[in-house]
Amino acid sequence: MADLNRNHHRTGLDRTDRTGTDRTRARWRRLSLLAALPLLAGCTTLPGESNPQALRGYEAATSTADIAAPQKDQAPDLLLRDFFSAAAHPAQDHAAARQFLMPDAAEKWNDRPDMLIISRLDISTESVTSGDELTYKVRGSVVGKLGPGGAYDPQNGAYEEPFTLRKNQEGQWRISSLPQGVIVERPDFLDNYAPHDVLFFDNSERFLVPDRRWILTTSDFRAASLMNLLASGPRQQFQPSLRSKLPPGSAVSVDMSAGNITINFTGLGELSPSDRTRLAAQSVWTLAASEIRGPYFINSDGVPLLGEFADGWNIEDVSEYDPQASSEAVGGLYALQDGRLRKVVGNSLEPVAGGWGTASDLESVSVAPNGTEIAGVRSNRAAGRDGSELVMGTESGDQNRVLSAKTLTRPSWGADSGAVWTVVDGHRVVRVVRSSSGETSQSEVESSELADLKGAVSVFETNRSDSVAAMIVDGRVYIASIAWPSAGTRKLENVREIAFPIGSTALSLAWNTDGSLLVGTSSADSPVWRIEADGSANYVMSSRNINAPVVAVASTRSMLYATDASSLVQLSPGAGKEQFWREVPAMQGTRAVPVTTK
Repeated sequence: MADLNRNHHRTGLDRTDRTGTDRTRARWRRLSLLAALPLLAGCTTLPGESNPQALRGYEAATSTADIAAPQKDQAPDLLLRDFFSAAAHPAQDHAAARQFLMPDAAEKWNDRPDMLIISRLDISTESVTSGDELTYKVRGSVVGKLGPGGAYDPQNGAYEEPFTLRKNQEGQWRISSLPQGVIVERPDFLDNYAPHDVLFFDNSERFLVPDRRWILTTSDFRAASLMNLLASGPRQQFQPSLRSKLPPGSAVSVDMSAGNITINFTGLGELSPSDRTRLAAQSVWTLAASEIRGPYFINSDGVPLLGEFADGWNIEDVSEYDPQASSEAVGGLYALQDGRLRKVVGNSLEPVAGGWGTASDLESVSVAPNGTEIAGVRSNRAAGRDGSELVMGTESGDQNRVLSAKTLTRPSWGADSGAVWTVVDGHRVVRVVRSSSGETSQSEVESSELADLKGAVSVFETNRSDSVAAMIVDGRVYIASIAWPSAGTRKLENVREIAFPIGSTALSLAWNTDGSLLVGTSSADSPVWRIEADGSANYVMSSRNINAPVVAVASTRSMLYATDASSLVQLSPGAGKEQFWREVPAMQGTRAVPVTTK
């Protein structure tokens, strides 16, 4: 199930893929009784946590062998650092961290609701009251926040708070005064949490979309935790654009007592067979994405979810909902060069039929998922006019003019190959629908939140399911959920910046098949980045044999493409930082823009 793009989690800046291999079946049996506890929809705690609102099963599953504890005669600054390390473990209301506190401070300390993640904690003495009491000033840069359900929210701010320590009756340093909430240094966060994709349907219910969540690596109940998160529904930011097939009031539990994975749903009511299949697809692909292998036995109120799958479900049974499926086999790689579109076939270039292949005024091009429909932005200079125009048509047909403007972003095709998105004059998001007869209609997307960004949109790309949009505004990367207020209408909601380390250097972006982003920049030191959609990881790709500015990027399941200062180059997604970008064989010695299908 692991896509080649996933290899980036194992090297470089992102040290998140540390879950290791699955536990032995013997241990699963020992812990199965706890794993079978019900997981109620609506749980809002961190996955792997244990308190009255979360699974009690996680309590027994959390190993304390490697959790820091106060040491005898420990220096106060070292004790404070160990406190921050212990705070990464939420079990039993952060019982491990409370060991470092005076009893009254432990009672008053509120460890809810979010965990602040600090890039690096600097500790310096602020004051010394006596030999038995002192205060430290703790400073750092806030890079993220882990909220309910393990949802990561990128942050870009400063942290500065006092922590007072004094000696207890045994002469040992303990924390006597501290701010409310939990802070964790990023290395400790990455050592104790790992990302997992929970799958939800888009508004059309045709595509499964990953909602990345962070789960404790010490949890023995990964399958139960994932199903708990699925039952809780999409994170708040994605609720306008993602949905689950679990009806309100339903519940789920996981039983592994027989050495198999059995998922028990209750309260499904009169859920139709097609919706039961979709629910199975959510469950199967969520578990498979975390390398939890089937078969998966799925029941509803004690009987098989669907009778024909009484012997279990496998990914082949729900292959039509493969969350990483792409249409690259249909469209392949195209190249926009000298204003005309060509197709890369092996080590050679072939012109695209009609005006697409003979024109010399195309500024940008997008090929639909079906590999047949094409949309492009054409310059009006040849006609003696200012600005550009959006044109649409089939690969072998003519270009039909749709609209004109001073500027138009590169068209982004919708999932159904019948609609394209573009941003007019940097501010108005427009969706153009093309019928099977070739007629077009356009509607403006409600995007009032973009006004708060106070900049022009230079790049706008929807993901494969049209549930999330990524964009560049004044060199910064943002994403937004795509809501469907009514039939035929669209709205951008929850616009948020996700790649603070890039600053304002972003020039180009494209969606990877696993739901992450490939971003090209103007930075000589970091020309290409991989960005997770939740903003939790920003990975600098290899900078060898690629030179900024990177004005265009594209990706397929098996290859990354970029247009740098001199040529069109490619890199295998799993190559790592030590590998070279190489020229596309068919394009050696020339510069062109890569074009791939979703």
